[in-house]
Amino acid sequence: MVEVFFVREFINLKNMMGAEIYQQIVNTTMDLIRFETINWNNEDINKCLEYIKWLFADKKCFIEEYEFNGTKSLIIKNFDGKEADIILNWHIDVVWAQEKKQFEPILSEWRLYGRWALDMKNWVSIMIYVMKTLLQQWFKDKKIMLIINSDEEIGGFNWMNLLINKEWYRWKFVIIPDWWNLQEIIYAEKWIIQLKIKANGKACHASKRRLWQNAIEKIYDFYLELKNKLENKENLNEEKQRWSTTVN
Repeated sequence: MVEVFFVREFINLKNMMGAEIYQQIVNTTMDLIRFETINWNNEDINKCLEYIKWLFADKKCFIEEYEFNGTKSLIIKNFDGKEADIILNWHIDVVWAQEKKQFEPILSEWRLYGRWALDMKNWVSIMIYVMKTLLQQWFKDKKIMLIINSDEEIGGFNWMNLLINKEWYRWKFVIIPDWWNLQEIIYAEKWIIQLKIKANGKACHASKRRLWQNAIEKIYDFYLELKNKLENKENLNEEKQRWSTTVN
């Protein structure tokens, strides 16, 4: 899959941030796409993090690096400490690509094609320049922390969890730009309940069906019963489904 960062978002970026920073964001996004930051490719993940550090070489800031269970991550902040007012958080890792050429970005007619151009190399670039702008102004009113992790696509267990519970980082407000639309702020989401269902069956010869219990059929009957009890069919249109209970 090659993701595309679409025309509307490029135009919005240019209008919001100005032509010069916009071009820097586009160029940086293309640079980031070229790093093959698949979870097991520690070499390119390290190179990508070093590249991001280099982008902040001319700024007065505090930089910390962590490694948990073989996954590296980076923190850039405008203060010395572990308790922030606001954090900007995203990831640089991507899932496996079928073809190496997917890591070579193509900019064509206001569209940027590339491996995870949308999720989330473009957001990494945008937030880098948000942070660089704040550092340039030496923004002191709030303690701002930029966190870049490298294991989101495999669950994120080595990063945010350990950062909180092992290193004791704290913050008041978090912005995670893991979304496709610059115009919408997601402030809440439905949560998920994952169930593991086990059914016992009884095997017998096919000629003696009366003695047989099919475990698959028992689970399927349970699934239909659960679905009928929890789902409201009237709420299954795209808008109402957002907040109604669904079963899958």
